[in-house]
Amino acid sequence: MRSGLVLVAAVGLVGTVAVGVLGHLLVSVAFGPGYAGAEPLLVPYALATALFALANLLAAAEVARRRIAAAVALAAGALVQTGVLTLWGFHTGGARVAPGRAMAATLVAVAVTRLVALRRIDA
Repeated sequence: MRSGLVLVAAVGLVGTVAVGVLGHLLVSVAFGPGYAGAEPLLVPYALATALFALANLLAAAEVARRRIAAAVALAAGALVQTGVLTLWGFHTGGARVAPGRAMAATLVAVAVTRLVALRRIDA
């Protein structure tokens, strides 16, 4: 499990850095100059996606053990992120911070449910 988390975190970090360095080029090539205004959103979304991938890995490991609390926390976090972005994010500049905050909270919630489950097994 640890090696999987390290691998997913490394890929997420590399992707986030790549988007930060090459964001302008990626937006220009993929969508054209009309979407240049979306460039500042790339790094926050890449970071949120990396955190979501880590939470998914933890939740999948729990589901494989027939424990669903982490999957419920993951789904709740995804719903919160969607709700925050839908209601406030795109209108207040929150699109730069909301995804990362929501996914960081989701990752913490999933990790806590996993730790609680592991403590119950050890007890």
